[in-house]
Amino acid sequence: MKKILLPELGEGIDDVEIRDVLVKEGESIEKNQSILILETDKASMEIPSDYSGIVSKIYVKSGDNISPNHHIIDINDSETDEEPNEMPSKEELDKPSNEIIVNEEEEKINNKNEQIVSNTHKDQPIISNPIKEESTTSVLASPSTRKLARELGCDINLVSGTGEKGRISKNDVLAYVNLTNNNSSIKPDDLKKILKDEIAIFKNDILNDISTKGNKKLNPIEDYSKWGPTESIKLNKIKLATAKNMSNSWSNIPQVTQFDNADITNLFRIYKKIKLSNKDSKIKVSLIPFYMKVITQALSEFPNLNSSLNETQDAIILKKYVNIGVAVDTSKGLVVPIIKNCQNKTIKELNIELSNIADKAKKGNLDINDISGGSITISSLGGIGGTNFTPIVFEPQVAILGFSKASYQLIKYKETFVKRLILPFSLTYDHRVIDGAEAVKFTSKVSKLLSSIKFLRK
Repeated sequence: MKKILLPELGEGIDDVEIRDVLVKEGESIEKNQSILILETDKASMEIPSDYSGIVSKIYVKSGDNISPNHHIIDINDSETDEEPNEMPSKEELDKPSNEIIVNEEEEKINNKNEQIVSNTHKDQPIISNPIKEESTTSVLASPSTRKLARELGCDINLVSGTGEKGRISKNDVLAYVNLTNNNSSIKPDDLKKILKDEIAIFKNDILNDISTKGNKKLNPIEDYSKWGPTESIKLNKIKLATAKNMSNSWSNIPQVTQFDNADITNLFRIYKKIKLSNKDSKIKVSLIPFYMKVITQALSEFPNLNSSLNETQDAIILKKYVNIGVAVDTSKGLVVPIIKNCQNKTIKELNIELSNIADKAKKGNLDINDISGGSITISSLGGIGGTNFTPIVFEPQVAILGFSKASYQLIKYKETFVKRLILPFSLTYDHRVIDGAEAVKFTSKVSKLLSSIKFLRK
């Protein structure tokens, strides 16, 4: 009998909804055959089987929310199911039954003694003898909790979880480490540093929780129905995820917005010609690929805008690739698919890829890879209207550009005024990484490239 558990889906993905179960009990399946379709906040994915055999039991159904290591199905594997049980040795058969019982009791006592609490070194928690690594597939714990356990040399199988369904938290791991004996292979200084970092994270989580609860108390829900008819509409998963991500980004990033504009009169003429010559009805020609090409070139001169802060926030990670996220409005809410390696693509290639992935987003067919790996984001409201807006930086990125609707304006040229098409745009940036001077230089570069159209030759 083989048990199939839900594998780890990636850092930060701890809860997913089952869109469809693709197999039935009694059905014969092959290894790597898809058994589930899962739906995360903004994408879907298929889960394959690790084994071939007959499905004997299914433990989940469509609509269920499950987490990594959740028991999905059982598979009868003829090779493993027909293996005979291991027979006891002749010595064990000859051994008196009371001696077996005594030895079993002694083993239980010895195992228990190995975990006796020792508080002789109160200034630093230390852990027991290194324990042979065992399988952790049946343990409910997040990837970050497992990482902490590995760093502390702790066998996560021995930790008792205090969360829902026995889920193990970082605090459970730290509590276990604090209660073990003093034969540790970890250096005290290393252990102190790890615990210090975790305590800082724990304090930050508590403060955020207090802040959130405090806001709820300051903003009590009012009974709006006393003023007239009302209707309650539940937010879908995409809108809930967007709200959570935007709240986190707004809370964690000190954001500043720089406004600028560009004369795109010549660029718009070229765009119109390309649009009129397009014969493929499946490809929608837009201005956004031109913006992407310009941003890619500008980032080569201002690489800090294509970076992320490291975990300790004392260094930035410069990215040698340009993966641009483009906000797409769908019937379920805003999603941001990623166009990867823009530095290697022409405007035509960018347009085709953007058109295809936008169509995929509107049909709800994006997968995890489609929305992962972005290094900077574009939000364009030019097709709707507005003059300027301040989009929110999507953590862990450090910048986002917002393009508004272009309009014709009279611009002074020499001794007269000429009508030119002016595009307003904005740059919102993480002030921990980018200062105001660098932001202005970047928007000026973007404006210059859009106005000159020389970038089309590259």
